[in-house]
Amino acid sequence: MAVKQKSFVEAWSEGLRRLRDRPLPPLTVIAGDADAVKQRLVEAAVAQADGDVEVFAARPGEKDRDALHRLLDLWGTRSLFGGGQLIVVRHADALLKNKGVKLVEAHLTGDAPPANRLLLTVDALDGRSKLAKAVKAQDGLVSLPVLRDSPPPWHDGGPFLETDLNQWTVAEARLLGLELALPVADELTRRIGNEPGRVAQKLRQLAVLLGDRKRATREDVAGFVPFSSVRLLGLYEDALVAGDVRTAMALVDRMVREGVYDPFMRLVSGPAVSETVLRGLSAGLARLVEAHERLGPRLVSALSSKPWQRSKADTAALDEALGRGGRRVFVERDLRRVSAAAALAAFGVALDGLRRLRDGRGLSLHAHTARLARAYGARGTAA
Repeated sequence: MAVKQKSFVEAWSEGLRRLRDRPLPPLTVIAGDADAVKQRLVEAAVAQADGDVEVFAARPGEKDRDALHRLLDLWGTRSLFGGGQLIVVRHADALLKNKGVKLVEAHLTGDAPPANRLLLTVDALDGRSKLAKAVKAQDGLVSLPVLRDSPPPWHDGGPFLETDLNQWTVAEARLLGLELALPVADELTRRIGNEPGRVAQKLRQLAVLLGDRKRATREDVAGFVPFSSVRLLGLYEDALVAGDVRTAMALVDRMVREGVYDPFMRLVSGPAVSETVLRGLSAGLARLVEAHERLGPRLVSALSSKPWQRSKADTAALDEALGRGGRRVFVERDLRRVSAAAALAAFGVALDGLRRLRDGRGLSLHAHTARLARAYGARGTAA
C-alpha cells in the first residue's frame, strides 16, 4: 500500500516555511502543476536570497540542450564579486528532458559544490530518479500534490467545504491579511472556478475593496464576484450529471444572456452559445469515454478507494493510464461520477446536437438539455 500523502495545504505551507526560514541548498526544485501556488514559494526563496537573484530563461531560438549547458555553466561559475547568488528558472521541464536530469544530477553531486544556488520550478519530477533523491536528501525538494477542487471519493455525503482549493484559498487570503471562513472561500471558488491564479487575483482585489476591514463575508463575495462563464459551464455539466434539469435550464438562460467564452476566448452569446456548449461537452465526454475503455471497470472502481489503500498493481496501472499529477484529478472525478454507459450516451446526444447545427436543422438548447440529462442518467459501471 502507498503511504498517505500530506494534504495540499500541508505540503504548500511546509514548503513556504522551509524556503523562508532555512538557508537554501545548492538546488531547490518546486514541483507542482499550478503556477500561482508555486509563485508564492518562489517569492519565499527570493526573499531568503536577500536580493542576490538572477532569472534564467532560454534565448529565442536556443535549443533546450544548449540552454541547459549555459545554465550549468552559470550555476557553477563564481562571479568576480563573489558567489552564492540564486538563479531562478521557471518551467524548467524542457531542460530536464532526455539526459538533462542526469546532467543536473552530476553537477549537484560532483566533487566541487556549485558556486551558486539554483531554483527550478517544474510540473513534475519523478521521485524515483537519482536527481529527486539527491535534492530531497539536501532538503531542497518541495513536491505539491494535485490541488483538488472537489471532495475525495471516500467522503460520505453532506456539504464538503474542506477541499484543497478552498483550504488553499483561506491560506492565501491570510498571507494578504484577509480572514476568510471556509464557506466564504467556497463561495468565491464556486463563482470563478478552480484556477488558483484567478482566485489569487480576486483575493487581492477583495483586500483593496475592503480596506481596513479584514474579515470578508459571503455577502462581500456575492456582491463583488460574478459567476464567470467558465464556471457557468462547469455548473451546467454538474447539473446534467445530477439529473437536475431545472437548474441546467436556468444556467442555459444565463449563458445565452451573459455569454460564454469559446475555445478562442471570444465571448459569444445568443444562439451561438449552443455550439460552444455542445463542443465543450463533446470534447470532455470523448476523453471520458476513452478513459473508461482504457481502464475498464476494475480500475475505475479502484479510484474510489483511498490512494494509500490501493494495491501496488492498481496504482501502477492507473499511473500508466492517467499519468501522474497534472489534470488527472479531474479525470478521476468524472470517471467516478459518470458511468461508461452514461458517458457514451451523453456523447452521442451532444454529437447529434452538433450535427443538427452543422446541417442547419436548428436546435433548442433547452430541449437538448433535457435529452442530455436523461443520457447522463444511463446506468452502467462506475465507481
